[in-house]
Amino acid sequence: MLKRFRNNKADDFESRRMQATALSAIGQHEEAIAVYEELVTERPTDRALLADYVAMLIETERFERAEQLLQQ
Repeated sequence: MLKRFRNNKADDFESRRMQATALSAIGQHEEAIAVYEELVTERPTDRALLADYVAMLIETERFERAEQLLQQ
């Protein structure tokens, strides 16, 4: 499944969100962050998206970015 996302460069929001979640789950946090950042730029008020992203940032000890997002 992850290969499909990478090869097709999924362009719909929910597919890219699933891609970010999958990347995070398998420990590819830098790639997950890149996807999450694109998604947050597109939908900065999506609370579910922000919750998922902030949780991943906290798990990976990226506290500064997590705090920035929470203060928006």
